Amino acid sequence: HDSRMEDPPREGPNEETAKDSPSQASCRATADDKDSRPSEDSSNDIDAEPAAPASLPSSPLPSFPEDGPLVGTDAILSSPRVYDPCAPPSGTESPSFVKDPVPVPSVYTDGRGSIHNVSAGGKRLNLLHTKAGAMRSGDIHSNAQCDFVYSGKVRLWTLGGDGETSTRVLGAKEYVEIPPYVPHMFEFLEDTVMAEWWEPQGFHAWFYRPFREIVDGSFPLDEGGEGSTRKGRLIPMQEVETATSSNEKKDKELGEEEKWKEIVLGCYAAATIGAIGFLAGIIVGFRARSR
Repeated sequence: HDSRMEDPPREGPNEETAKDSPSQASCRATADDKDSRPSEDSSNDIDAEPAAPASLPSSPLPSFPEDGPLVGTDAILSSPRVYDPCAPPSGTESPSFVKDPVPVPSVYTDGRGSIHNVSAGGKRLNLLHTKAGAMRSGDIHSNAQCDFVYSGKVRLWTLGGDGETSTRVLGAKEYVEIPPYVPHMFEFLEDTVMAEWWEPQGFHAWFYRPFREIVDGSFPLDEGGEGSTRKGRLIPMQEVETATSSNEKKDKELGEEEKWKEIVLGCYAAATIGAIGFLAGIIVGFRARSR
């Protein structure tokens, strides 16, 4: 199903979730592994089940009337609720943001699941596996974000032009496009596999504080350690890059070898033709003298 967010269906909050929940380069990252900063005082393993979001609002859904007229335009970036995670105001740093450029290919993992950062045909694509109960995003982009759900079920939260928060549920084989400068986040109702990318290509995120605080409270902390971050691990797939480089090197070497073979064969052919011509000349001259 092809859906766009200009006029999203309105839904009330999921009562079970709302009631039972105890209260989801440079500065370019994966879609939401905008998600990791080093830490020395973490607890819980990244493989643990995600905790219920700590601050999911109860009915009614949150509203921010001052921001409504700014939604869908770059003016939303001037809202006091919006900040650039690359240069956050004091005390507002998200504990789950990757500041360094994310290598492609790579895999980011934390208590919510994993994000596979890949490239195909020159286009960046993120493949996400997320456990039920977790949240992602909580941000804004200057370009359109495209999402396709392969399996599972996810609730998309967006802030509308009236300053009200709307939600819609996406299931397997459904597609949605979130317009530029629209604050959004994802609440995963089931274990879900989805893909996301941006049009036009390129990625930068500004965090929408009310949504991002929910995201950051939705999953357990990492235990820390070498190669890990406070809330996850970013694993560059160097073996893939190495294999690719190795194949390219072999192709280059084979190309050079073929080139030299052609040169040698050309020289051999020229020498052979020259020798035949020389012998033919001697034979003709010898016969002429014999006469």
